[in-house]
Amino acid sequence: MPRPIIWLTMVTPILALFLVFPPPIHLLKSAAQHPVFWSFSKHVDLTTPAGHGKDALHGGGHEARPYTRRIVAVGDLHGDMPNAQKVLQMAGVVDEHGDWSGEVDFFVQTGDIIDRGDDTIKLYLWMDKLREQAHAAGGTVLSHLGNHEWMNAIGDWRYVRPSEITTFGGVAARQRMLSTGRIGKSWTANYTVTSRLPLHPSLGPPNTDYDPTTHNALSHAALSFVHGGALADLP
Repeated sequence: MPRPIIWLTMVTPILALFLVFPPPIHLLKSAAQHPVFWSFSKHVDLTTPAGHGKDALHGGGHEARPYTRRIVAVGDLHGDMPNAQKVLQMAGVVDEHGDWSGEVDFFVQTGDIIDRGDDTIKLYLWMDKLREQAHAAGGTVLSHLGNHEWMNAIGDWRYVRPSEITTFGGVAARQRMLSTGRIGKSWTANYTVTSRLPLHPSLGPPNTDYDPTTHNALSHAALSFVHGGALADLP
């Protein structure tokens, strides 16, 4: 069974950079003692403690303050709940009980939760729980549809295990769950193909469009995420 991988996708108009870190599961225990995070830290001129308001965007501030956001992106959980829990705990996203830790600002799940393993239902329910816990704690979970979600949505089940279908209660029950059931409804409400993450609150919440009329050092301070297997012609 493929292991989950931690990966970060940065997309700009001229550059797509993929950092892929397949964690060696047998070293997770020791690696957890020295977790590595991708973080963004930038000094900006702010006039308010939290960096909100127009002054932060238009250079009207006069006090320099550091501002840091901690972002963890994980993809391809592929029906493997035990290893998914190990990876997210290693990265500081969850605690030893599998609950939101509060140690990161954004957790980006870049798709492919489904297929290849038997823990599909458990993983999607867990993502829903983490999304609610993060929101209550001031954090954010961004969820994406990978190519395997799209494959299942259009009826391509070539990577579905018979044992995984059994966890749904059969083929018909699985079809209902992925369309009009809990997973399908969560896809519609909480999942996107791509996302844009502004790196400062003055730029707006996730998926705020870039304003081309704004010309300052902060206006381009954002990351975009997309699953590596998602083709450009997906709707």
